[in-house]
Amino acid sequence: MAYATTQNMLDRYDVNRLGQLVADDGVQRTKVQLLSDAVLEEMLADASGYITSALIAGNRYRPEDLATLSGDDAKLLIRLTCDIAFGLLLQRRGYPLDQIKSIAPGYLQAFAWLDRMADGQAVFNLDEARDAGRTHPEVVVARHEPLLSSTLTRVFGHLELGPRDNRHDRTA
Repeated sequence: MAYATTQNMLDRYDVNRLGQLVADDGVQRTKVQLLSDAVLEEMLADASGYITSALIAGNRYRPEDLATLSGDDAKLLIRLTCDIAFGLLLQRRGYPLDQIKSIAPGYLQAFAWLDRMADGQAVFNLDEARDAGRTHPEVVVARHEPLLSSTLTRVFGHLELGPRDNRHDRTA
């Protein structure tokens, strides 16, 4: 399931440009044709796959969480999907990455945003995700376990100072 529709894509990108990018026969597609264009739908599905993969890898979201987003969170998900899909359309046409960076800066920004979300630096407004984004590991020390300071001599050995080896005396 794509997180954005072809109409979402048309709302965010130039219809003429999209009509050129999806046309394999050299005939630019119209707005009406784009609404049901198979290539555009595939790019939106591919973009959604990237998003799902990145966000569930961070253990913060399930696909059903993403499907139920609303408000600004849903708009952000749609934006990410459209920006990635546009970059994929350019890749499909053979544009090299340096040109994609200049033509579609949102493409790389979307992947950077997904990295931040997977790491918990940014989250969608879901209770579970907010909690997951700010977790701190809990350190538990059992009473029967020795602390590191009591094992230092076994790790680093002993340093013994003899009468001639007084390192604190700098007058000699």
